[in-house]
Amino acid sequence: MAELPPNIELVHLFAVSRSAAAARARLAAMLENPETHVRAERMLTLWRSHPGVYDRVRKIEAIAQQGTAWRDVFDAAAAVDPCAAVALYSLGDADLLAAATEELAEAMRRWQVLASGTVVLDFGCGTGRISAAIAPYVARVLGVDASPRMVDVARAAVARHANAAVIEADCLSALRGDRFDVVLAIDTMPYVVQAGDADAFWEEADALLNPGGAVLMMNYSYRGDPARDDEDVTAFAARHGFLVARCGTQDLTHWDGRAFLLHKI
Repeated sequence: MAELPPNIELVHLFAVSRSAAAARARLAAMLENPETHVRAERMLTLWRSHPGVYDRVRKIEAIAQQGTAWRDVFDAAAAVDPCAAVALYSLGDADLLAAATEELAEAMRRWQVLASGTVVLDFGCGTGRISAAIAPYVARVLGVDASPRMVDVARAAVARHANAAVIEADCLSALRGDRFDVVLAIDTMPYVVQAGDADAFWEEADALLNPGGAVLMMNYSYRGDPARDDEDVTAFAARHGFLVARCGTQDLTHWDGRAFLLHKI
């Protein structure tokens, strides 16, 4: 995408600003620049419509940097704001997160990831937003998350869908014996990669997938090196017998997440 959505730009602005005042100063400078004026106006409007968002985003970022177990990190982040905890770009706005979720679900349908007979594993399901969004289009969806607080939120989110369930687990190996047509890792792989568990993920995903199954990842890492992410995914795919259908494409308007779609040979 040539231009980032204003919510994404606002999160990036907060990330490089040590205080709300510093963020406002940077935004003021953008407003003075004819080349960035329109973008800055959109960001300012969004900020004004979300009081307290700077503190909320920075608090969740600080929790994520504590270096504790991810289960504890997401439990603590969910206590601040479940929506922002699973997607900072939502700014804690449930309507914005719902729009982004529906857009992603529509992309999955367009990419033929979802079908009426498909059994889906939503690994790192967070609040259950993806599981709930895709449940009407698949045979069954199982959400998995390591955070007890997130699991509680997710179970409430999918409660109206008889074909959806959520369990607490921190790795795919806990599901041995079950089989799936699709494994989703929506903004989950960056934490797997950071923990050094990428190899284990691929082995476990391979063991859980039916022949011809697919893995869809949105974002592979937060290393800030897209070329390296693409190379790593391509190498893992070759070693574990997957064909790469999408490699780091950016297809969404509400989120700058990079899509990696792989099919099991």
